[in-house]
Amino acid sequence: MSTQQSCLATLRSASAPVGQRGVVLFIALIVMVAMSLAAIALFRSVDTANLVAGNQAFKQGALSATDLGIAAAMDKFNASITGSPLSSEAATHASLNTNCYVSTTLQQDQLDGRGIPKLLLDPTTIQSPFAAAFDTTYVTNCKITNATTGEIIRFIIDRQCDASVAGAAPSNAHCTVVSSSATSQTDNDKQTGSESIPLYRVRVDGPRHTVSYAQVLFRP
Repeated sequence: MSTQQSCLATLRSASAPVGQRGVVLFIALIVMVAMSLAAIALFRSVDTANLVAGNQAFKQGALSATDLGIAAAMDKFNASITGSPLSSEAATHASLNTNCYVSTTLQQDQLDGRGIPKLLLDPTTIQSPFAAAFDTTYVTNCKITNATTGEIIRFIIDRQCDASVAGAAPSNAHCTVVSSSATSQTDNDKQTGSESIPLYRVRVDGPRHTVSYAQVLFRP
């Protein structure tokens, strides 16, 4: 009897580790699955963060590229540059489509709710009430491509005067103006005049379909 009990005890002790190893394996599999899911979630989180950071960098780069458009617009008013189309006061009285210049303020139906010219919303498509797309009307002198980054800069300038002074000199009553002072013979003898202020708007298309808009009031 004692021999049978001893053999039974031996069998039980021998079979116990087999059951324990099965439980450990099952738990290990669960832990591995959980760790795999955690790793996938971490990877996706890092990938999304990198994508957002990259897009933000492209967006910021496109915004910085507006400086190129601002410089190009101001050069059109620079008398020291030979051939500048808007370097004289008389030249600014009339619109010059080929040089991105409108002598009167763009009307409400020509702007979207944010004040962005509809011409710049989709430069390749005709935007009502305009008769042609931006790239058709202004393609030569109002579009710059940054060869280094591939950014495309488009800009348009409108003089801040209402339609009553179209083709004429600006007036205080119908234009946004800034006063200017010029010293003549003595410091006490000064002449004060006024000139209209153009509003410059720019669109920049950057990599990964990023688009930035900017607008600047400047005094020629």
